[in-house]
Amino acid sequence: MKFKTNIKALKVRVKDKHKPVLERMAFEVNQVWNAANEITADDSYVPVPGAGYIRNNFTAYELQKLLKSIKLERGFIIHSTSVQEVIAAHHKARKQFKTDKLRWRVSGGPRRSLGWVPFKKGAAKWKKGQVYFAGHSFCLSRRCVPVLSRRMPVDAGISTSWSKWLLSSPLPPGRWVSTWV
Repeated sequence: MKFKTNIKALKVRVKDKHKPVLERMAFEVNQVWNAANEITADDSYVPVPGAGYIRNNFTAYELQKLLKSIKLERGFIIHSTSVQEVIAAHHKARKQFKTDKLRWRVSGGPRRSLGWVPFKKGAAKWKKGQVYFAGHSFCLSRRCVPVLSRRMPVDAGISTSWSKWLLSSPLPPGRWVSTWV
């Protein structure tokens, strides 16, 4: 018999003064997604004379090798682990929907994708009540700092819901936080 484990996630508001940096990071995440999408869409079927087409399935590892220099080429400020996480999420979505080309992530206009900056556990650190990530310190909402003053893991990502930027982090088992956060 398998037991299902529920993971409770803590979402904390990031102060609005960091909006320009977070929007730039979200734009760069969309560019990485679109670059991975372009590679998988264009190179999925390779024509072979006399035989037709051969299907080429890209793994996340192969895409990471192909896109490892995108950060330096385009002058991105996002962390290299963010690039890896975006490629892993792209691969997971391609596998889930059984397709080689996904929708493009749009950074501007009325139909833009919501912002998203993923990162791994070691990329973000707590320093003096702030989250330090990719060379930038992000202040959190004042009412959340006392709750987060304990050592909390930071390994999920930063996302937006229209105008508010939120830091998401899974809580360790057995630790509960009040719901007003």
